[in-house]
Amino acid sequence: MLPSPAVVTAPHRPLAEERRLQPGDAGSEHPVDVVYVGGRGRSGSTLLDRMLSAVPGFAGVGEVRFIWLWGVKANLACGCGAAFLECPFWARVGDEAYGGWHKIDPGEMISLQRSVARIRYLPFLLVPGLSRSFDARLARHAEVVVPLYRAIRSVSGASVVVDSSKDALYAYVLARVPGLRMRVVHLVRDSRAVVYSWTKAFKRPDVGARVMPMPRDSVAGATVRWALFNVLFDLIPTTGVRRVLVRYESLVEQPSRELGEAVRLVGVRPGEGELSFLEDGAARLGVHHTIAGNPRRLERGKVPLRVDDEWKEKLPRRVRWLVSVATSPLLVRYGYFRRRR
Repeated sequence: MLPSPAVVTAPHRPLAEERRLQPGDAGSEHPVDVVYVGGRGRSGSTLLDRMLSAVPGFAGVGEVRFIWLWGVKANLACGCGAAFLECPFWARVGDEAYGGWHKIDPGEMISLQRSVARIRYLPFLLVPGLSRSFDARLARHAEVVVPLYRAIRSVSGASVVVDSSKDALYAYVLARVPGLRMRVVHLVRDSRAVVYSWTKAFKRPDVGARVMPMPRDSVAGATVRWALFNVLFDLIPTTGVRRVLVRYESLVEQPSRELGEAVRLVGVRPGEGELSFLEDGAARLGVHHTIAGNPRRLERGKVPLRVDDEWKEKLPRRVRWLVSVATSPLLVRYGYFRRRR
């Protein structure tokens, strides 16, 4: 049976031990503090990434696991609007981490990542030593990504790197990387809303001159993957990684409280005025150098915070019922069947 979904599922540092972020935290000799936003896609991870980025000391960079495919190889738009390879921020990161992106074979990196972050390798991630060949690939992957996260920390000047890769298996991979001190913000959204979003067709406005539709999924596929991802993130504290549970609906309705929980995950208490970018029903957001993610990562200024519940009207009743039944144990666990006040 899964553990009770308390807000923090690992021992939390007492308030007296909480600290303010110091510039010296960014030294290369320190482990890189990484806040990993995990959950099924279309759950609001891009919004949470950008809101965390607005907190002093935090640098949100989007879905780092896609840096080789969408960044180095495809050269798609950074969240600042520039193409990845033309973005000054990412150019400096590449120079500091590897001596330039041109020294990296993105195809090799994509293959290396796929060779460790797949569901079939979960037993090897949970029990080191089961496969020498897998452990060798995992060590090679660590050699590549640690300089990347260190460079992101250094170039951004932040103390905490926010990675909204979402993928559950990649989180288990990062949990095994020496040099990273990872915590997980487990972001959950109502399964029916997520399924509706995955079955809906819309296009990306952030791919330059090309027109690229957002990926879609079947009702069955979206339902199974929602359940699988959330179960895996429920279990990630068994690896020693601290986790906090955040519901998308609570994030947009009570952003100060939910962001405060996420920030305290790394032992930091937001100071007075550090969440002043949150206004009544909105967040004032600037430019963030994000990779991949929802097209809304390009929005600037006052971004409304409201629950997107279009699914309640447009998701067919039969589909809604099927998804509700199939995911009911987790919906109960995350409080979606409780009466709203």
